[in-house]
Amino acid sequence: MATMPFTAFCLELLSSNSFQMQMYLFFMRYQIKLCTFVAEILFKGMNRIKEVLESKGISQTELANLLGKSFNMVNLYATNKVQPPISILYQIADILNIDVRDLLVPNEIKK
Repeated sequence: MATMPFTAFCLELLSSNSFQMQMYLFFMRYQIKLCTFVAEILFKGMNRIKEVLESKGISQTELANLLGKSFNMVNLYATNKVQPPISILYQIADILNIDVRDLLVPNEIKK
C-alpha cells in the first residue's frame, strides 16, 4: 500500500464528500479518547495529593504558595499528570503534617 504525503492526504480529504470527512474526524477523536483512557488506566492513582488536600481543606493554590511552585505545577501533581519528585513529596507531607507514605497509593506485592 502506497502512502501519500500528509498535505496531499489533507487536500484529498477536503475535496472528498462530507461522509468521508465525518468518518475521518470520528476516528481521530476516537483514537485520541482511547489513548487518553488507556493513559488514565495506566497512571491512575499514583499519588493521593488531591484527596489529601480535600480532606485537609487546603486548596491547590495554597499548597502552590507554600511550596513556592505555580498553581499549574501543583495541579499537574494533584491530577496525576506529572509525578512530583520525592523531595517535593516530602515538602508536601511536611506542609500537610502527614507521613509521606500517605501521599502515595500503595503498590500490590505479588506473592
